[in-house]
Amino acid sequence: MEAKNLGDFLFVYEKFAATENKSNRTIETVTAAVRHFGNFLGGAINPQHVKAEDLRRSIEHLQERPKWSGHPNIKIRDERLSAHAIASYVRSIRSFWAWLKREGFIKNNPFKRVKVPKAPRKIVSTFSVEQVDSLLKVIPIKRHAGYRDYAIIIAFYGTGMRSAELTGLKLDDVDLVGGQIRVSGKGGRQRSVYMSATVFKVLFKYLHNWRPKVQSDYFFVQ
Repeated sequence: MEAKNLGDFLFVYEKFAATENKSNRTIETVTAAVRHFGNFLGGAINPQHVKAEDLRRSIEHLQERPKWSGHPNIKIRDERLSAHAIASYVRSIRSFWAWLKREGFIKNNPFKRVKVPKAPRKIVSTFSVEQVDSLLKVIPIKRHAGYRDYAIIIAFYGTGMRSAELTGLKLDDVDLVGGQIRVSGKGGRQRSVYMSATVFKVLFKYLHNWRPKVQSDYFFVQ
């Protein structure tokens, strides 16, 4: 096939991205942003003809757009799109055009110098030590499911892993002898985290005393 417009190149991007082990969420985020940008520009457009000013106009449009505008089921509100949502949109557009340039589909990337709008830093609310202790005390650790949940929370706070990384751990990822856990993060990237004495103790007891004898590659099972 010969790619001529954004829709064609989006089809190619999805195929390429799949071979690069990009997550489905990343692919969906980028394609959704590019489709929206294409609609803003009037539909089928050749990426070669897009200019930096087009993206800047799109940013201004989004900054004035009411939240949930165009959604079929949610009522439009007076509040605007968040700065974080707009920044994510611009990063996705820039990422797609950088891919076009990298693969040789366009000669110049017009968005190379278009800055991502600054978004205020979010302060993430966390549990206090007292709250975590209170939570651990009410878990029924004399049952398999309870001790599993107890072990997950201990490992979660003791290693700094994301929840998806933790629940997706495989048996081979947990090296009790070496005291390390191999973590598969976003984009298939791997890293190792070290277990504290407390994490080691809890995971060891879960594996040997509480994990059901089932045929599963996952460390934590139902």
